[in-house]
Amino acid sequence: MDRRSFIAWASASAASTASAVPSLKNLVLGGQKALGATKQQKAVADLVASGAWQKLDLTDRIWAVGNALQGTSYVAATLEQSPESCRVIWSGLDCVTFLELCWAVASTKSVDLAKLTQRITQTRYRHGKVNGYTSRLHYTSDWLHENREDRRIKLICEEWPESVDWSPEVGFMSRNPDRYPALAADPSLVAKMRSQEEAINRMAFKIVPKEAWSKVISRTKPGDFVAFITRREGLDFSHVGILGGDAGTLLHASQTKEQVVVQDLVGWGQASRTVTGMVVSRALS
Repeated sequence: MDRRSFIAWASASAASTASAVPSLKNLVLGGQKALGATKQQKAVADLVASGAWQKLDLTDRIWAVGNALQGTSYVAATLEQSPESCRVIWSGLDCVTFLELCWAVASTKSVDLAKLTQRITQTRYRHGKVNGYTSRLHYTSDWLHENREDRRIKLICEEWPESVDWSPEVGFMSRNPDRYPALAADPSLVAKMRSQEEAINRMAFKIVPKEAWSKVISRTKPGDFVAFITRREGLDFSHVGILGGDAGTLLHASQTKEQVVVQDLVGWGQASRTVTGMVVSRALS
């Protein structure tokens, strides 16, 4: 089975998980087999056990895992618990935790909870270490910058002629600490967050304006990451997802659809009044 055929098979297989229940033999969470796993977890476990999936390149593995997770419920704020720790939750995903989980499974070629937690700690936290609430990369600009500096991703859209200069202007979290339980509980963290926001506001990126999306789709690959700039004051990005390459699709944990779904990228963007552009990146490791 060649690469394209396998990816097509993986997508079709994920769509039919309601009737097909793959083996659990390789699904290990916390050192024990997850006998109560969801059908999406079982589908991912089957991928990991597949020799064909193991031989795919990283972006194709990411895309296949994301497809296997279709139908997983959207659940927000699963990370907002105290004390701060790297939580890996399969049963309910938001847009960020969905992307992180797909990347971690594809990178480690594993569904072992210890391995996934170690990997997600690297990509989710500053310098790859959990050191309290402000060590988490809350703003997507910070997440992009940190993972680019550590050479885990490449911002491929910076090479495209359609891309334009853009700098974030964040400050929402420090101005609204009551919306974040950790900041509300410990006012001393607000000053740390404000300092991080000031550093973010000195960053610079190249973004693809919404009107140019249809022109650049053919340059993407299934499994590329996308982050969407928002016009909302004090915020930089409002959403992230995984691109489907020249098919022009967006695979993401959708709050409006209440689950992980695939949608048309351009159509989704046109329907959004707050999204103004996107940053496209590619996983390197």
